[in-house]
Amino acid sequence: MKVRSPSLPSRAQGADTGTFPSLSITNNPLTGAGVVISTGSAVTTVSPGDKVLLSFSHCETCKECTSGHPAYCHTFNDHNLGGARPNTSRAMLSSEGGAKVHSSFFGQSSFANHTLVHRSSVVRVAPETELALFAPLGCGMQTGAGAVLNTLDVKEGSTVAVFGVGSAGMAAVMAAGLIRKAKMVIAVDLQQSRLELAKDLGATHGVLGRIRMCLSRLGQCVRRTAWITRWTARVCRRW
Repeated sequence: MKVRSPSLPSRAQGADTGTFPSLSITNNPLTGAGVVISTGSAVTTVSPGDKVLLSFSHCETCKECTSGHPAYCHTFNDHNLGGARPNTSRAMLSSEGGAKVHSSFFGQSSFANHTLVHRSSVVRVAPETELALFAPLGCGMQTGAGAVLNTLDVKEGSTVAVFGVGSAGMAAVMAAGLIRKAKMVIAVDLQQSRLELAKDLGATHGVLGRIRMCLSRLGQCVRRTAWITRWTARVCRRW
């Protein structure tokens, strides 16, 4: 496919620094968007010329995949974090000498003009879709919003604190404030500009600083008894 809009969340950058569990990857955006150029014989969901969004890959056959939970695929790491296809073959070669390079990060490695993508990583979208706007849907949006809507199942009128408001955190803020109507949505980040944007997108409060430094501020925001601070402190110690 021809890549039009790669997306580079902090998690992808963490693959290079070692903070995210992966081999050293030379082409590592988690998501992207583009146009299909050609397809293999086993691909039936997209055709050349289709606009598509990219996300993680999965085996399509294990219990989790067939029950509608591909993020919990039994061989998720092999499909997304090994620097190659599950059978160890590489999807990319260097232009100088044809040397094999790490590829298939999140099933696609879209930080390139062209890339080979596993069929499970592709979602077809309408021809009029603005790809640059929708490219982050494949990671940050579904991760942050999914945590609020599915994992935590935040209820209307509740209080939510989001630590870090990058792409995933900002999606969590929007889901909590705008969709679930949480009474208080507290954004915590090291960048004031992110906090201001979070307030525009649904956060009711912004706390600037590292987690350990902002416990008292969180307590002031929620105006609850000391058990909230004690609970947060236990979480921070684990971090």
